[in-house]
Amino acid sequence: MYVLLAIDAVLIILGFLFKDENPLADGSFVDIAIIWTIVLICIGVASAVVSEGANAASDPKLLAKGGAALVCLAIVLGIFWAIGDETPLQLVGYEGDENQGAWLRVSDMGLFSIYLALAAGVLSIIVSEVYQLFR
Repeated sequence: MYVLLAIDAVLIILGFLFKDENPLADGSFVDIAIIWTIVLICIGVASAVVSEGANAASDPKLLAKGGAALVCLAIVLGIFWAIGDETPLQLVGYEGDENQGAWLRVSDMGLFSIYLALAAGVLSIIVSEVYQLFR
C-alpha cells in the first residue's frame, strides 16, 4: 500500500513540477495519471473478487447475497444507461470521437451513479443522526 501511495505522490509532484514546461508530449502527465487510475481500479476490483471468492468458499450463502447485490447494481446501471442522453455536446475546439452515442450515455451513467451515491450518503447521515437523537 505504501508503494502505491509513493507512486501517487511521485505522479502528483511531477505534474506540479512540469505543468508549464512539459518535457514529454503535450498532456503526457495527464495520460499517465489516467492510466495509473485505471490500474488502481483494476487492482481494487481484482482484490474484491478474490476476497469475495475466499469468503464464498467458506460460506456459500454469501455468494448468493453477493450475486443479488451485483444484479441490483446491474439493474441500476441499466436504468441510468437508458435515461442517458445521446445529444452531442457543443464543445469549442474539440475534435475527438467520444462526443457521440454510447460515450455520452456512459458519462451520464457515471454522473447519475455519483449523484445517487452522494444522495445515499447524505440521506444515511441524516437518518443516523435522527435515529441517535430519538434513541
